[in-house]
Amino acid sequence: NRIEETCAIARRSLEAEGVRQKKHFDKKAKFRTFQKGDRVLLLLPCKTNKLELAWRGPYNVEERVGEADYKIK
Repeated sequence: NRIEETCAIARRSLEAEGVRQKKHFDKKAKFRTFQKGDRVLLLLPCKTNKLELAWRGPYNVEERVGEADYKIK
């Protein structure tokens, strides 16, 4: 079926583009780690304007609770 073939081609193309974009992002991305007592800012999602950033803080890092998650106070 021609529609199924077209969908399969589109799916493979999207997957390849996703891999390409991830490689490009990972070139400049930095994985940050924090220690207890470090002072950090918290980025809150902004519902009214996605281009507006809402930063709060600074907060103190209390403990690491995941690979990239921290408990702050």
